[in-house]
Amino acid sequence: MNPALPRTRVWLGFILAYCVLMNMLSRGIGETFAVFLLPLAEEFSWSRASLIGAYSTYMIGYGLCAPFAGVVFSRMGARLTYTSGLICLGLGYVGAAFAQSVLHLYLCIGLLGALGAASIGMVPTAALVRRWFPTRLTTALGVAYAGLGGGVLLMAPLSQTLIEHFGWRTSYVYVAAIPLVFVPVVMLLPWSRIAGATS
Repeated sequence: MNPALPRTRVWLGFILAYCVLMNMLSRGIGETFAVFLLPLAEEFSWSRASLIGAYSTYMIGYGLCAPFAGVVFSRMGARLTYTSGLICLGLGYVGAAFAQSVLHLYLCIGLLGALGAASIGMVPTAALVRRWFPTRLTTALGVAYAGLGGGVLLMAPLSQTLIEHFGWRTSYVYVAAIPLVFVPVVMLLPWSRIAGATS
């Protein structure tokens, strides 16, 4: 264990809360696509099949990017992994707000959004939790994993409310702003100590 940052209850709670939050953003923002599906179809008269293809691209991209996120985490560190992930996720959804074609959605959400979501999701979470919870690993992972479902429960109704009040384009910008707001916070965290905890 890193003596500069003892494994106190406060730090254990912080690490676990941070992992839950990142998982909420990762899964919750990605799953908002279902809420945006109807407004997109109505405005552009795109077929449901072509729109669902963008979500399928997102899911495939998420799976393919997960190993990449693990490599970046182990070689470049947690700060770069989380920061770049939040930026990619935010920019992907900002780009979706200006979509004029289905291909635009495929690129912004299906690729850039997937890369961002994978970079802040369960892969880096598992690495951090393993370092901080050597004796209660499965319990801690279970709590962190709950953030995935919590994100969907929070982001889906929030997105629906935003769409009803502001329309789908502005709503995408608001959704994108959520991960981007956390970028400076994540950059300022003491990652050399946080990621340096040993089991």
